[in-house]
Amino acid sequence: MKRLVLATLLMSSFEVLACPDIVGTWRSSKELSIEYNTKLLELEPHTIKFMNDVYGILTITYTKTSIRMHEAPTKKISIKGKEHDFVFEEMSSSYEQVSCTEESVTILSNSPYSTGEETMTFVDLNTFWVSTMPGSDKREYFKRVPKDI
Repeated sequence: MKRLVLATLLMSSFEVLACPDIVGTWRSSKELSIEYNTKLLELEPHTIKFMNDVYGILTITYTKTSIRMHEAPTKKISIKGKEHDFVFEEMSSSYEQVSCTEESVTILSNSPYSTGEETMTFVDLNTFWVSTMPGSDKREYFKRVPKDI
């Protein structure tokens, strides 16, 4: 009986860590991103306009070792009164997972556009957010694209 109790105690003291699964296709959620950023942060009107112009377009596919950013139509956006093309070009690169918790995955990509490590914080199995820039409180949310779409 003592062995059974000891074995049960030992087994229950080990926590099983399950990393969120990033494999699949994800699309930027304009609604969630705008809702978070405008309700919880004090943003300038031009920043909100920029977010409205570009959120909800980016689509990213993760495999176990690579990232693919899908091409999308170029958008005309205004920055400080000047019109610019905002280009969503097709890009692929490899990445490695450097850490995870039950609620987040941190990766390091080999993209020339990468700013180093990026942490994806999961709201649920099908929704995560990333900081828009290192050190920023602004977030962009992504929702998993169902496989049949």
